[in-house]
Amino acid sequence: MTLFALTDKGYANLGENLSSIRAFIEQQKAIIVAYENYYKESGKAIEDANKEITKSQEEVKKSVEPSPAFSFKGLFK
Repeated sequence: MTLFALTDKGYANLGENLSSIRAFIEQQKAIIVAYENYYKESGKAIEDANKEITKSQEEVKKSVEPSPAFSFKGLFK
């Protein structure tokens, strides 16, 4: 069995320390949530940008491909 003894001032200090620790933990939780949201949104923005780039590249590729002006079919029989 262990017994701890505190003075009135020591007990008040202990309560203040615990209160400070709780406030710090809540602050850290808020910061973590903010970072999590930031990175989720950043990842989504990057994915959207990559999709747009891919779409643009496909459109450019289609517009650059030469379309045959005539067919060689039937020329060489």
